[in-house]
Amino acid sequence: MGSKAELVARETVIVDRRYTKASPMRKNAYLFIKRAFDMVFAIIMLIVTLPITLPVALLIFLTDRGPVFYKQERTGRYGKTFKILKLRSCVRNNEELAQDSYTWIGKIIRKTSVDELPQLINILRGEMSLIGPRPWITEYYKNMNSIQRRRYDVLPGITGLAQASGRNDISIFDKIQHDIEYVDHCSFALHLKILWKTFVSVLVHEGVEGGKGTIEDEIEALQDEQYKSRGVKIVNLFN
Repeated sequence: MGSKAELVARETVIVDRRYTKASPMRKNAYLFIKRAFDMVFAIIMLIVTLPITLPVALLIFLTDRGPVFYKQERTGRYGKTFKILKLRSCVRNNEELAQDSYTWIGKIIRKTSVDELPQLINILRGEMSLIGPRPWITEYYKNMNSIQRRRYDVLPGITGLAQASGRNDISIFDKIQHDIEYVDHCSFALHLKILWKTFVSVLVHEGVEGGKGTIEDEIEALQDEQYKSRGVKIVNLFN
């Protein structure tokens, strides 16, 4: 019998049985080959996307003379933190604002996911993978229980099952459910399915990754789920 928080998590994160659970040997083989593929893919894509990345980087700089790249601490595999890289889409003083404010070029690169291209460097560093749960800011990890943290048992990805299943059109608990589903059932078939669904979602601009408002709401939901069964008063960290 687990803790109340774990029981809540079991009720919330219901494992999807559409995929066959991978055996340890099969999973390890998949992850080994996947890592080799990631390295080759990242090198090729960094070269291929230069005609896109360089002009976009110049436009970002010319828009407000601010930095081209955006760096932020995220939680990676096994809870280890790292600096994620993105092309900057927000205004220079965005961190001082209550809500995200995007530049004109920033709105375009967010809709098309071009802002994610620098994460190919994170892949080469061994901090990320092409496919895996999205790397969230550290406050998410701090407010998860042990079951929910199972999404961190693999390298985070540029895209993942949750990202391909609605991105920000689904709840935080649905995202966690999809992420754990990937951890338990990762395979080449699921890998290809995620790539295809991601391609479709980018084409239709489905559920673009949320800003500060979405993040605050999701962390508050995790706090409530974590503590309500214990009778602990919820404190809003963002006020």
